[in-house]
Amino acid sequence: MNFHLTNQVAAILLAANPLIGVDAHGYLKSPRSRNYHASINPIWSGGTATDPSPENCPHCLNIGGTEARCGKVGDHNYDYPPNAIGGILPPVIQACYDEGSIIDIESVLTAHHKGHFEVKACAISPGQVATQECFDANPLTFVEDKLYGAPVDPLYPGRAYIPRTDFAGLSRGPSGDYPFHHLFKLPDGLRGDLILLQWYYLTANSCVAEGYNSYAWPEGFYPGDLPVCQSIPPDGRGVPEQFWNCAEVAIKVGNGCGATSSPPPVSAGVPTSLPTALPTTSVSNPPVTSSTTTSSTLATTTTTTTTIANNSNCAAQTATCGRDKPCADGTCCSQWGYCGTGDAYCGACCQNGNCLNPLLSQNPTTMPTTAQQQSTPSPTNPLPSPTTTTTSTTTSATTTTTTSTSGVLVLNNSPRCGKSEIDAREQCKPIYGTDSDCGVGEFCWSVHSNYCGSIPQRIYDAPVQSTVNSRCGVSEEMARTFCGEPCSWQCSKPGESCISVHSNYCGSTFTEVGSTTTTTAATTSSTTTNATPTRNPTLKPTSQNPSSSKPTLVGQTANPTSRSPTQKPSTMKPTTRSPTSKPTATQSPTQKPTTSKPTTRSPTQLPTSANPTTLFPSPSPVNLPPMSSAAAAVEAVLEANKDDIDNKILLSQEPSMQWVPSTIYRYADLLDGLRVMYNDGVANKYFFMGDNSPNGHIYGLVNIAAFLAQSMKETIQYNACDENSWDLVNGKYPVANACGQLGQSYQDYKCSESEAHMECEVKADMEITATTNAKWWGAPAPLYCGPKTKYPFTGIWDHTKECNMPWNNPPEYCDDYQGQKAGRFDNSSPFPNSSGRTDVEGCCFWGRGVIQTTGVCNFGKLNYYLGKRAHDEGRDSRYPDINFCETPDAICASEEHKELKWIAGMFYWVESLQSYNVGGWDYITELKKYVDSGMVGNSFIDAVSGIVNRGCHNPPCMTGDVDGREDRSSNFHKVLTVFDL
Repeated sequence: MNFHLTNQVAAILLAANPLIGVDAHGYLKSPRSRNYHASINPIWSGGTATDPSPENCPHCLNIGGTEARCGKVGDHNYDYPPNAIGGILPPVIQACYDEGSIIDIESVLTAHHKGHFEVKACAISPGQVATQECFDANPLTFVEDKLYGAPVDPLYPGRAYIPRTDFAGLSRGPSGDYPFHHLFKLPDGLRGDLILLQWYYLTANSCVAEGYNSYAWPEGFYPGDLPVCQSIPPDGRGVPEQFWNCAEVAIKVGNGCGATSSPPPVSAGVPTSLPTALPTTSVSNPPVTSSTTTSSTLATTTTTTTTIANNSNCAAQTATCGRDKPCADGTCCSQWGYCGTGDAYCGACCQNGNCLNPLLSQNPTTMPTTAQQQSTPSPTNPLPSPTTTTTSTTTSATTTTTTSTSGVLVLNNSPRCGKSEIDAREQCKPIYGTDSDCGVGEFCWSVHSNYCGSIPQRIYDAPVQSTVNSRCGVSEEMARTFCGEPCSWQCSKPGESCISVHSNYCGSTFTEVGSTTTTTAATTSSTTTNATPTRNPTLKPTSQNPSSSKPTLVGQTANPTSRSPTQKPSTMKPTTRSPTSKPTATQSPTQKPTTSKPTTRSPTQLPTSANPTTLFPSPSPVNLPPMSSAAAAVEAVLEANKDDIDNKILLSQEPSMQWVPSTIYRYADLLDGLRVMYNDGVANKYFFMGDNSPNGHIYGLVNIAAFLAQSMKETIQYNACDENSWDLVNGKYPVANACGQLGQSYQDYKCSESEAHMECEVKADMEITATTNAKWWGAPAPLYCGPKTKYPFTGIWDHTKECNMPWNNPPEYCDDYQGQKAGRFDNSSPFPNSSGRTDVEGCCFWGRGVIQTTGVCNFGKLNYYLGKRAHDEGRDSRYPDINFCETPDAICASEEHKELKWIAGMFYWVESLQSYNVGGWDYITELKKYVDSGMVGNSFIDAVSGIVNRGCHNPPCMTGDVDGREDRSSNFHKVLTVFDL
């Protein structure tokens, strides 16, 4: 590209149209900016709802800088908050921070024009206008992108870059807004009772700022080949478009923000805050972190010090966090060095943070006494586990609450205090009418329908802390309070999700108290030792329950149950539907595009493979011994490092950008598949395990490392097996993407003339629904295929449609696939995919497996050599009862033969990689050369990446440059390190 010419053309365009990009809008949501606060709470000055006038465009402050440091829209200049009645209004502190701490910055874009955010600070007095020089002297440092993982720019450490709109995991709110959540560090030495935080958004859709060409852009972030801005208008009048907001906060020394007034009293039995940390147990290992939590109540103040001990028996690594590096937000640090909640982070091998019970079983030497704030016995208050002796202190105030004598849930829409609407609703915060009634950092919210106040009060006979940490429910509070069914990632009732719950008494014996209850302020102490529950009463559902599909089981530790009658069962094939109907599909995680042309793919949530309704028959065992000395040596290395392979190599990324062990790709299945492919092979081709030369087994290990490096990039990081629908056509996802994406036609990927007898016959009556699909907000449902007699035409998946609204009357739920957050089918009219198909007849051969096996030729060869056809024609068959032509979904759906997803990828490897010899570059020869020369450099793995991703060893090929070259190379060296090579 002629970059100089591009600059000239851009300059002409900008001069001709100085208003390019005026539809980009954004604002600082948390801490609330002056303009956002004025839009949602116009009474902040002590006036009325119309005096001063509410801000009706909080996202429009694209005039600022030299004209208004805090932004300006119309006659509202937010240097003077908000100057609608001609006077300077008193400040309203939105948050209080400790000096030099790391803080959360939440931003919203109503129109997305790429670019980055910056935050600066200035200490002022009430009524004073901050200068830009003051802001520039106190820049905040960008620390972490909580949603999308943007790395820090070492040359511009204050910038938080944002992903493009085609970034597959990009979230959108119900109204189409784009939320962002970043962590910034406050400047050391800056403190005061009134600090202005200046939020600045610089767009990058017309030109880019200095430094954009030197930043290491992650996949899905690069704004495109745009010229560097010749100048940036100091007042925002011109391009690139800019936005300014200011928020009023306080910054105190040490714990100065902790000295706040006590919150108002609330009804007994209704939690006002999250429970304190679980009682923890010191083990023989040295502690790594100690934290002090102070909670203030009406009568007493209780301080609890919690020490978390390391589990030295677990191999652990440091990444975002580690043994000596606690999570900034106080969550659990997993074995692999990432922060989060739930069993994956807080369970066995949790390094530090609010770790859960697994440490209790490791020979405790001391049992600490933990004082905890409690109200009248309630399921939200932690008590010791069955093997722990603990003394607890109970403090309560005189309050009155009315609860239902029969346990009937009553909807409540009263305004409540909280840090957010979710916080106010799910934590049943106090009911008040204005912000001034709420505590520091909280505001009064109009909340969605909730059950606050109708949860019966429980009196426990012998309370025992439940060991179940994840339960089903519509919220954490409901999952915990109503003892939702234990879960790992999915739930059987519509509208419910698997949620990590706080400490609770589910399973303990209790009695229920309804009607009006009065509790008088008192302090009591109780000691419980090794209590055992004896019964578990329930409350029956009633006609007043707002959702018939959600029974009100109270106090029941339920085992996972079958799906409710109102929910469709999971099935391997779509049910009968008209052109406008939706498919019923087995769920699973996200997927990548076909290997021929990659696109940006979304991270996924952490699922487990769903049990298919159709069980595929079992072959002979695959755990055969190695057949050569090289293979035996390779297996010895693999076996010695199997834990690291599972916990460091086979990792997938969640929507929160945290890395966790994949639930689809595991070491045991890898080994099973490997043994099939080097013992039996396909088409007389075998997975190369090395030879009997001095470096023989190392050749085999490097071959496996190269294979895993590509697989980690292609599917493992997405926890995916089936191809997902990712090809946007005119901004929509065609249902006919099942037939092929980016102009491809999978059923026309036929074999050469000499192998044509092996390929699958395309049968018009085949019906299959994919096992896995993406799980980001609004992600398309699993691909499916079926005859024209059933689906004369297909339309689109509308990824913008909101469907999960349990507060509506009647409640609305997302029911196209498990884990769905939004979206729906729209088959009201035909919509073609990129190759023009509008039907899905015969379109059952999309990509499957760890390196996507696609098309009638590849599935035909698997069937010809390993499947039913080999058996029917009298040849040896590893899977004699699996017809890979008629049930290609066996690769992803078979719970009995999980090695199939590996075998599909290894088949591609032996066919396309190990057999590659083009232009003098022979794969096996180059592999040996790489090993014999000391395994130095990236030329070998880069060539392999080119073959896998673009079809040639010396890209850019005709199809373009390699997608994720650096990731593939990094994966390769990571595997070599685990193999100790």
